[in-house]
Amino acid sequence: MTFSANPNYSLVKIKKTFNKLNIVLPRKRIDNIRVIALTVKYLIVAAFGLSFFPISGIGLMAGILPALGITVPLLLIWLAVIDQFIISDFGNHKICFNEDNFSIELWIFTFRRSIKSGKIRDIRDVFQSIIRLGKEDNLQLESHQEKEMITIQTEYKRFSFGIGLSAQECLWIAQEIKDWLRGR
Repeated sequence: MTFSANPNYSLVKIKKTFNKLNIVLPRKRIDNIRVIALTVKYLIVAAFGLSFFPISGIGLMAGILPALGITVPLLLIWLAVIDQFIISDFGNHKICFNEDNFSIELWIFTFRRSIKSGKIRDIRDVFQSIIRLGKEDNLQLESHQEKEMITIQTEYKRFSFGIGLSAQECLWIAQEIKDWLRGR
């Protein structure tokens, strides 16, 4: 088994054998300032969400259907926001290749939240790419931020992961995948 550790500052873990390639992308680091920020963020979100319960309770007791018609969708939106926050703050990706298949798994703590998979034989290219985050204004895209990522192009679709890694890390990971695919 080969362990790659380049670039030096990277927390990405790569394990290679002839038959398998496993890549683990790190979770965001949590330091003291981040703990405070996360606490405040989740307290605000919790207070906002918990404010729906009295409204929906009153609506149930009074038999007011419009109150439920408003609070149920808002509650579902609130739960979706919490889900995205948890993924963003505590999630990490594991990318696994074996002889026939590859998978990109999203993990929250010790739970696999989602999996996307494809066939090795369908891979056409692996490369570093950029996603531009911006806003649409007068039919023009103003680029506010660009984030690096790795893309696996298959015959049928694209699989992207590693959004937010450095350009050097993305190039390194893409090259490691290409080298493993070629060496099989």
